[in-house]
Amino acid sequence: MFYEVDGAGDVPRIVDVFRDGSGMAQCVGDYIGRENDLPGVDSLVEGSFLEATREMRAVMSPGGIEDCGERITLVQTDAEMFEEVWLRHRKR
Repeated sequence: MFYEVDGAGDVPRIVDVFRDGSGMAQCVGDYIGRENDLPGVDSLVEGSFLEATREMRAVMSPGGIEDCGERITLVQTDAEMFEEVWLRHRKR
């Protein structure tokens, strides 16, 4: 999963990439007229993504943020990589 996270911790875009190479990309704009279906306010996740990672007792590791309790590893990528993945999986 790729999350675009803004400075406030909101997630305006997400890309799910599956093992077979297929993927699904969605953005807040997909919910125009259905804003009540959004998990957060102007965000695809509930609450602040940044605070949620801190609340998981995340610690920095050379490969990103790893949470020992939840078995999740977060790795920060650059905007160029996100945009490449976004364009590859966004259905028009």
